[in-house]
Amino acid sequence: MRNEAVQRFRRQVRRELGGRAGAERRYSDGLRRQAVAYWQARETGGEGLRTVAATLGIAPVTLRRWAQDARFRPVRVLADAAPVAPRLVVVIEATGLRVEGVDVETAAYLIARLR
Repeated sequence: MRNEAVQRFRRQVRRELGGRAGAERRYSDGLRRQAVAYWQARETGGEGLRTVAATLGIAPVTLRRWAQDARFRPVRVLADAAPVAPRLVVVIEATGLRVEGVDVETAAYLIARLR
């Protein structure tokens, strides 16, 4: 199964990118998703980033960047999540203006009104 996934990835890379190299290489979202999913599966088995990237034929920094891309992270939506209390901020401007104990939106509004 592992070898099949790698071979399928490499075939798709050849098909999509052909002989392009360097900055001309633009991997599709599908290929990126495939590589990230493969890394996540191998990582649970104890394989490191460098090993997986070398197996796929891509740079480790590229694979890490793809994995950090929000488009490729699973998201779970909670329908009944508890409301979050607004965070209180302290803003001190270079002019000496100090706003504290309000949420970000209120601080921005106050600062804009005081200018």
